[in-house]
Amino acid sequence: MRIDVVMPRIGESTVDSILSRWTRRIGERVGKGEVILEISSRQVDIGVPAPAEGVLVEMLMPEGSRVESGAVLARLETESVEASRVLAESSPVSSIRRTEAPGSTGKSDDVLDRPSPASPPTLSLPQAVLVHEADASVLTAPREGQPRTPSNGDSPAQIDLAHVVWAFLKAVQESGETRRPSRGSRDVTVIVTSVRGSGLVTAIIRNALRLNLAALATSLAEAGGESCATMYSSPDSPGETYEISALGASGPFLLVQPIQNGHMAHLAVGAVRKSVVVAGPHDTLDTRPMVYLTLAYDPRVIDLAKAARLMSRVVFRLERLP
Repeated sequence: MRIDVVMPRIGESTVDSILSRWTRRIGERVGKGEVILEISSRQVDIGVPAPAEGVLVEMLMPEGSRVESGAVLARLETESVEASRVLAESSPVSSIRRTEAPGSTGKSDDVLDRPSPASPPTLSLPQAVLVHEADASVLTAPREGQPRTPSNGDSPAQIDLAHVVWAFLKAVQESGETRRPSRGSRDVTVIVTSVRGSGLVTAIIRNALRLNLAALATSLAEAGGESCATMYSSPDSPGETYEISALGASGPFLLVQPIQNGHMAHLAVGAVRKSVVVAGPHDTLDTRPMVYLTLAYDPRVIDLAKAARLMSRVVFRLERLP
């Protein structure tokens, strides 16, 4: 069965969306969620993922084409027989030779002499992790003009993701330079992954230190749309790159995400849970929404003291939002 790969909706308009690059070729097998092509627009760069596991059999638009929301960009073959045929036709076969297996009785078999696939490289990055707990009472409170998911009864509270990103960037700015030298002003990119509908949407925000809270909220709102799209940054992005992951109520209470090669740190936000805490000037027991924050960082560029200050500033701002 063939499945269409459809252009997702990006914000309110896709007039300036360009198919910038195909990341897969005809005959290649792709897994569900793997990016097969890149789309560029004025606001964001996105990677369109495969909606299912299969073999790429049709590429319907060339690089450089203008694309609109809902346009069919490619097709995948998911049937095992057809997929095997496409793979066989696209695989390089140097020769077909007759071989005799060791220990056989003389009967030989036809063996395809194909190059062995290269093993994927294994990355071993030094990583350290800090875990902090924050009071999410202010973070989950409804704000004027911003609808919230009800948190009464058994409904889990939802965090304000834009405020999390804002607080983290403020903490990064206040923490000063890292051990990685920068040229001129700091160029900070933040990659924010969150749940949207039934899938994950990851927004890339460049020059993030220059944006205020409203601009960050707009960037997050325009990431993806009704369809699931994975947004990402190029591994050769200049400056400092940080990641933030928040899986919402569907995620675990304690979430730890590893850093990627070339990135500085990864802040993971767990699901909000109600917990009994000692609070107030008289040390009284109270039930409040609490959230775990974990920071995975590269100790080669961020030392322990700086990482601890960074997390303390994040917690401080989240518990005292303006």
